[in-house]
Amino acid sequence: MPRGGVLRDTLLHATFFGGSQDDSLAVARVDVDGTIVFAGVTYSNDLPATPGAYDTTKNGGEESYVARIDADGSALLACTYLGGPGIGADAISKLAIDPNDGSIVVAGRTCSDSFPTTPGSYSPTPPGLSCDLFVARFSPDLSSLTASTYFGGTSDDLWSSMGLFGDGSIIVSGVTSTSGEFPYTVVNSPFDVGSPGSFLARLTPDLSGLIWATPI
Repeated sequence: MPRGGVLRDTLLHATFFGGSQDDSLAVARVDVDGTIVFAGVTYSNDLPATPGAYDTTKNGGEESYVARIDADGSALLACTYLGGPGIGADAISKLAIDPNDGSIVVAGRTCSDSFPTTPGSYSPTPPGLSCDLFVARFSPDLSSLTASTYFGGTSDDLWSSMGLFGDGSIIVSGVTSTSGEFPYTVVNSPFDVGSPGSFLARLTPDLSGLIWATPI
């Protein structure tokens, strides 16, 4: 018996999730009410998107999804697609739940030039000519996309991590291959911004503005 008398190898519950084609899980988080929010990539046209969800129809080839199941895995509470039309890939890799209002923040990479951004967002159109980063915020029940923006430089960028400040603003880090054209607002002299490198940035809670961005 392990310390504390808990059998750590006990399977409490397990469930399948997905459609008729390839589906993958990228990230999962447990909300304060015990429900599980998770996201990943799907090739399925018949993913179990729920009535009233933001987007119940698959738009392209490789597309992202976000879902919520109850604490014991017995019921799918909400599920939505997220992506642009065409063959461009959309892939969520980061997820956080805002404790202020329960909204769900996701980040990933899109190769679609028509990714669903929201009016007034920081970058409603692609900043680059290839694949770009995105950050999006959903309502807790996944019924609405409350904010969504592209983010990055003019060439390939990759996420490393994402988190939330107490005020709901979003901190992100990653790697850019076009540092000289990345939207830096702060440049620390020890770093060479003319070559590929890492970045750290902070976006407003509603994704309407870049508070700051710096090479690291």
